[in-house]
Amino acid sequence: MSKLEITQNIVDSCIECGQCMDACEFLPKVCENPKNLAEEMVTGRYVAKTEVPYLCNMCGKCATVCPVDLNIGDMIQEVRVQVFEEDIPLPGNIKYVKNQQKFVASDQFFLAKPAPSGNTKRMFFPGCHLSGYSADLVDASWRWMNKNDEDCGLLLTCCGAPSYDTGDKARYEEILGKVKATMAEFGATELVTACSNCTMHFRDYSDVATVSLYEVMNQKWESPAKECGSWVMHDPCKSRTFPEMQKAARELLKKAGCDVKEPDNTGADAKCCGMGGLVGYTDADWAGALSKQRAEELGGDLVTYCASCRQAMRPYERNGVHVLDILFNDDLDAAKQADAHGAADAKKSQLKTRELLSV
Repeated sequence: MSKLEITQNIVDSCIECGQCMDACEFLPKVCENPKNLAEEMVTGRYVAKTEVPYLCNMCGKCATVCPVDLNIGDMIQEVRVQVFEEDIPLPGNIKYVKNQQKFVASDQFFLAKPAPSGNTKRMFFPGCHLSGYSADLVDASWRWMNKNDEDCGLLLTCCGAPSYDTGDKARYEEILGKVKATMAEFGATELVTACSNCTMHFRDYSDVATVSLYEVMNQKWESPAKECGSWVMHDPCKSRTFPEMQKAARELLKKAGCDVKEPDNTGADAKCCGMGGLVGYTDADWAGALSKQRAEELGGDLVTYCASCRQAMRPYERNGVHVLDILFNDDLDAAKQADAHGAADAKKSQLKTRELLSV
């Protein structure tokens, strides 16, 4: 059998019903049906068409509608691994992902701290995207955890998702190994994750136990409600299989005094913001078109619990904030209109995050 076993299974099992084609933006762009795409990948067409597997957001929506339980994203990931292992030139700017991953997985960004109690049962894992969005929000979240869970320590690093999405299995496993080794060193058995992408990678691709920050906060949040207006909830696509996370984010907003509205493609049907799967590095125009489409679909000031989603849709005249902005930021008007960060701004914020948390 071909090395592309998942891909071959799609060739053998796809019934060509068309449901995934209706639910997905990527598939109609690149093929007549997923069976046809899988056949091309099995026969090695990925060598001449390396951009194709890197145009998928790998959001998992196809799997939610497939009557025979096929996941095109799993096939795409398998092909990306093969592209990387065969050292085939990567499309677009994918090669630059390695440089960004190098910093957030380095000792320059890394920080681990024990729980205030000295008995570290779990560790707060803010991740690199939230750190790149707002150092102050990460710091406020860490201070809240200190007051409300004395057995929670801190682990600041990257989950390895960019390496995984690139197809670099060896580097991903190295980064994951460091996370697990640090947890073992401190005696932690669980991570409190702020990012749905981190949560998905730990839960689906490793044996690292997680609970979302929003679930933890929702259990103990007691701050008085304030007037914070009406917001349209955008669920990150990687939260689709985490209903507890989705529910907790909404309940926190209601406790804070917000009116939360639901758009199309929400909850279990969550739609990608356009930047998932490193698509922006492959074809920035295509990724931007997807972000614009989602921004228009939301139709109001958005709130989300994914920093990358907020940043992706801001350039398309869609004001928005992170859930943590509403809980901790005193100037919501400024936050919702703030420009999206570029790479240099994100790195500056990540360095500031480490500085604040080091105190």
